[in-house]
Amino acid sequence: MGRLASFIIMPGLWGLLFLVIGWLGFQIKPRPFPAQSRVHNLGTVNLPPDLPEPVRRYYLTAFGPHIPRVESLVVWARARIRRGLWMSLRSWVAHVPGYDFRRYMEVTWFGLPVLKVIDEYVKGKGMTKVGRQEATSPYIDQAASLILWAEAAAMPSLLISDPRAHWEAVDASSARLIVPFEEQEDVITVRFDSQTGLISRMEAMRNKNGPEKVLWLVDFLSWGRFHNALLPTRISITWADENKPWSYWDWEAFEWNVDITNYIPEAQSPAFADEPLPMNAVSGVQKG
Repeated sequence: MGRLASFIIMPGLWGLLFLVIGWLGFQIKPRPFPAQSRVHNLGTVNLPPDLPEPVRRYYLTAFGPHIPRVESLVVWARARIRRGLWMSLRSWVAHVPGYDFRRYMEVTWFGLPVLKVIDEYVKGKGMTKVGRQEATSPYIDQAASLILWAEAAAMPSLLISDPRAHWEAVDASSARLIVPFEEQEDVITVRFDSQTGLISRMEAMRNKNGPEKVLWLVDFLSWGRFHNALLPTRISITWADENKPWSYWDWEAFEWNVDITNYIPEAQSPAFADEPLPMNAVSGVQKG
């Protein structure tokens, strides 16, 4: 009877052990991509006189009266995402502010890449590629366009200098940001912390898995000083119908006004600095 019990129990214990090891591997934080923190000075833009009061307070708190002009951006990050279980990843994202972005991600297991993902909005079209499976649709276009503008907190000049976007007053702690999408407009409600004046949340109606739009929440959880400016360093993303975040992002290094053609060769950039980024900072951007 003892041998029979062992015969029945042992496979179950081994199976549980493999599950625990599998889960543990996804919890290990990977090493970040090689990154630098540089800025090429392209001057500043002035703070417009007609901004809603909480927007004006945010800009003065984070940047001062002269706002750095940002024509390109690269951010390196590590994250945790929830897809049935929590998994770790590392990523970079490159932006042509207000026009294009491409994010490259590696889901890791014990720090080793096991799945590559690309998320982008380039030349007005969104795309998500998971492994070899590539998805495009008008709904992905709208969802990706909102990402483009929600990450503008790391590109301070964009939201006060791009004539396609404008602010509308709401109350003492929030304002509406009106942004372009194709021939239409989208609305992002921006909420500001009453104590610090910094952005605490952005929210918008975003396409999730098709034509249905769901309230999408971007919470800015912490800020740090880079390039003499306050930039977000930890962000969570939540779909309102799920009631809890599905991802947390730690933004760890920023570069402004550098050549990002290695990241987005087809970018619509108006201008970049002459100095290219090192090739070892770019991984997996090939779309083939």
